[in-house]
Order: sequence, then C-alpha cells, then structure tokens
Amino acid sequence: MFFKSVFNDYKAAVFTPRKFWERDKFQDNIFLMLTPLFVLTGMTMLFGRHLSGNTWTLSIVHGIAESARYVAYYLLAEPLVFAFSLKYKPDASRRMNQVVVGYSFVPVLLAAAISNFQWFAVVYTACIWGICVYSKGVLRRIQLPQQLSAQFIVLSILLIIITMLITNRVINFFLEQLPL
Repeated sequence: MFFKSVFNDYKAAVFTPRKFWERDKFQDNIFLMLTPLFVLTGMTMLFGRHLSGNTWTLSIVHGIAESARYVAYYLLAEPLVFAFSLKYKPDASRRMNQVVVGYSFVPVLLAAAISNFQWFAVVYTACIWGICVYSKGVLRRIQLPQQLSAQFIVLSILLIIITMLITNRVINFFLEQLPL
C-alpha cells in the first residue's frame, strides 16, 4: 500500500505538477517517500559501474556514494531553503517546505537512476523539470507575496544548486581518497 501511494505521488508530481500541488494530502514523511528513489539511484550506479567493467567492490562503493550524495543533497537543501524562506515569510511552514523541496527531487532522482547507465541528456532535462515542479509548489503551497515569489524561486534554486555543487565536491574528494 505504501509503495503504491508513493508511486502514484511520483507519477502525479512528474506528469501533472499543477494538479498535484492543488491537492491537500501529501506523504507524511517526505524523507521516507524519497527513500525508494535514493536506493534505486544507488542500485543503478552499482550495476552501471559493474557492467562497465569495474569490480564489485568498487561498484558497491560508488553505489553507496551515489545514494549518500542524493540523501545529502536533500538533507542539506531542505533546511537551508526553509531558513531562507523565513526571510520572505516569517510564518512559513516547515512541513510545506519539506513537501515542496522533497517532491522537486523526484524527477531529478528518477533521471539520475536512468543516467547511471550513461544517458546524460536525461538528467539535464529532468533537472529543468524538477525546477518546474519546485516553482509550481512554491507558488501554490509556500504562498509568498506575489512580488516576492519570483525572486524567492530564483534565489532558492541557486541555493539548492550551490549546496549540490559543494556536497558533490566533498563526496568526490572522499571517493578519491579510497584505496580501491
């Protein structure tokens, strides 16, 4: 039952974001909702690396690192965006912020899982679609004043991208230190 409702949420967020954000009920635990995608991304990295000729040990390390990378992206981006939203709306809802940021990661995680088999163009398209899902969510759910919403969307997306870039550099640094 849980996986069916999560899968339906994935479909709705990716294919009909406007309609998706109009509803009132979302998953209770956004991190738990994203967990199957974190695992899927790590598993596809593991198999993609192994199919390209790496040893199982190296493939497992890269699979775990890929999952950890996306978990870190979410766990760092969500509180930063929430803190940033308090500047624009002092009574902002932490729960709605988690929902908006979490569901905007769905297309990115799905594309990352596919691209681990070396289809890079899919990731860029999905990142743009993730921005669209995020923007619709901010407009419908965060409910900022009209004159501030565009500025908030652009700056918070830049904040998420910078967070991802820094996290990526840190994880890559540690991967390079491994004696594999």
